[in-house]
Amino acid sequence: QNSARKYYKRANGATKTIPKFLDAGINLTSNPVSSQVTNIANEFLLNKGSSVVIPIKIHSNLEGLSGNGTINQVEEALRYLGQYLGLDSSRPDNEHGTGPDILWISDDVALVLEAKTDKDTEYKKVDVGQLSDHMQWVENNYEGNNKIPIFVGPLNSSTNSANPSSQVLVIELSVFRELGQKLIAAYDDIAHRALPMSLNHEVEAVLHERDLKWPNLFDQLDKYQLVSL
Repeated sequence: QNSARKYYKRANGATKTIPKFLDAGINLTSNPVSSQVTNIANEFLLNKGSSVVIPIKIHSNLEGLSGNGTINQVEEALRYLGQYLGLDSSRPDNEHGTGPDILWISDDVALVLEAKTDKDTEYKKVDVGQLSDHMQWVENNYEGNNKIPIFVGPLNSSTNSANPSSQVLVIELSVFRELGQKLIAAYDDIAHRALPMSLNHEVEAVLHERDLKWPNLFDQLDKYQLVSL
């Protein structure tokens, strides 16, 4: 059952045509909640004692945010981070052979992420051009969102021929690692405080307490315009 749920969620992350998975017994409140709250609630497990348990592999799934692994492990950890944040998170380039490395979407905001954690030189024309191409892919497939192009990598400058727009941002991987640690702490809080009947309420409360509500949490991340580096 857990494996079936995992693959269903992965399929949902890859396409917006598959409806969200809702665990029986979780969405038990008549109060309206955001998709972020619902998605996070669905990540928790309910055991026979009616207690709430955090995802078993959340620590290992986010381990790649340390930057000690391969670029593929970094990308997958970023995808998992988006999923655990309650967003529609996918790896279009890995899943479709085109598009950005990682895509986070919720409500009217889409983060178009390119993993460049192994970059030890300036961001080049080919890097900026690739990001622009992937922004267009997202526009073609997910119309209407506010799309934000982001390099996940070191705070290096760009070459004179790169010509990035002022919209292109750079966020260091360490920022996402800290976000992952903050998120794990939030999951622990929820698991200790919630019962199945109160899960949505506790998710909502803890997200507010730890400043993890989307899209406000993005505003708090340390980020830089590439043109200013």
